[in-house]
Amino acid sequence: MSDDELTSRLERLAGSVRSTDAAVPQVLAEVRRRQGRRRAFAVVGGVAAVGLVVGAVLGGSAWLGGAPGPRPVADPPPSPTGNPSSTGIGEELFRCQRGLQPYADPPPIDDLADQQAIVDSLPDTRKISAWGLVRAEPTPLGVVALVVNAQFAEPPLTALGVSHVREWDPSGPEVGLDEHAQVVQVVGWQLDPVLREVRRETGGIPGSAGLAYWHEAGAVVVQWKTPVPPEVEALAGERANGVRVEVWPADYSAGDVRRAQADLQAWLEQSGNRDRWTSSYGCSDGAGLVVGIAPPLEDRAELQRLITEAVGMPTMVVAEEHPVDRAW
Repeated sequence: MSDDELTSRLERLAGSVRSTDAAVPQVLAEVRRRQGRRRAFAVVGGVAAVGLVVGAVLGGSAWLGGAPGPRPVADPPPSPTGNPSSTGIGEELFRCQRGLQPYADPPPIDDLADQQAIVDSLPDTRKISAWGLVRAEPTPLGVVALVVNAQFAEPPLTALGVSHVREWDPSGPEVGLDEHAQVVQVVGWQLDPVLREVRRETGGIPGSAGLAYWHEAGAVVVQWKTPVPPEVEALAGERANGVRVEVWPADYSAGDVRRAQADLQAWLEQSGNRDRWTSSYGCSDGAGLVVGIAPPLEDRAELQRLITEAVGMPTMVVAEEHPVDRAW
């Protein structure tokens, strides 16, 4: 295989990897960018060190998680019509969600007041060596309590209304898992079996657009190309442990995005724009394709029109710097 052919293959592979800079560690620092550009996702610093996975792409090859430091990325200017769902052809600029934006605003906890009342009623048991209560707090899945000894603590705490009792890990702070982070981790443990169930039940059904944990809502989200098959729709609902499965419709599947990325590579070669290209990945809401182009980007509207025609999918072009090699 020639060097040029190898380089071309590697570039095509790189083009299929979705940017995950929005989910790097220093978890649970909420970054909310509203007005159609929300990029927030709550994660807890150091959770990745103990295997808490924050999201996954069903049918894909990349888990959302650790990635190199973020590159400067500029959002496209607002559409003249104010329509974020425009086609990208003509005067309007197609815009879509990137990163983990659909998860930026989780629904409030319905019984928050009741859960807080339970927390406030719990006795101070830190001095009881058998099962000291280290922390208790409300979550989308009910009150979670961290204790010294779960064997002794679970029966009385459950009787007082606590939903989940787990042992506190005193070594957690050493890897960035403080008490609150460990509570979030307990929520993740409840999501895990539900996500595995959904993956098992949807295996072999075409049309997946993504599968992800939504810790702040106590839910697993399934994105599927419309029309959503009845067997996928049937997965929606609440499980015995309180975890909800939500099915969200999408315009395009992960397979559609991969095909568009392949067509993009061909267009980049033919049009002489390969040196300007920096990345490509699907919109997080399944509405189209995002293509990064190195600035300056005075021809954004024309590029969006041309790429949309070439790949057969609405495309949002963003100004994005080329990655810079790290100096070790």
